[in-house]
Amino acid sequence: MKGLDAQRIALIGWVIFAAVYCAGAIHLGVGQPSRPRPGFMPLLISLFLGGVALISLLHSLLRKGEAQAESQGVPVSIPQLKKSFLIYSALIGYGLFLDRLGFMASTSLLMLFLFKGIESQKWWVAIILTVVTVGLSYFIFVVWLGCQFPTLFR
Repeated sequence: MKGLDAQRIALIGWVIFAAVYCAGAIHLGVGQPSRPRPGFMPLLISLFLGGVALISLLHSLLRKGEAQAESQGVPVSIPQLKKSFLIYSALIGYGLFLDRLGFMASTSLLMLFLFKGIESQKWWVAIILTVVTVGLSYFIFVVWLGCQFPTLFR
């Protein structure tokens, strides 16, 4: 292969990230569907994410001849790699600081970083989207589903 395009590199990154996330979920303990443990949902999410990324990667590789006939692919640029690295780093940091800062603070910081730092939204838009995201998460998990988060407000 002469060179990988940005899409394939991103998909390989997502597959690797999903594998690491899956290992972390298993380490937390999965349990069973009738008695899930803390790693149950992260395991499902990582399997879904990794599966979709792997299918997309395989589809991209199988269409190699077609894609080359249409175009030579998008070359990888430093800003694209930097953005991907920042997103991966933010997600890893979120997982590391979730217990220390609590759900509300960690999620707020993550969302604010993604909306303002990665997507370059205006401050007021980033803040509103962050509040809505955290508020909806709180409503779904605490009010509607009745989950109790010991680390919700640290």
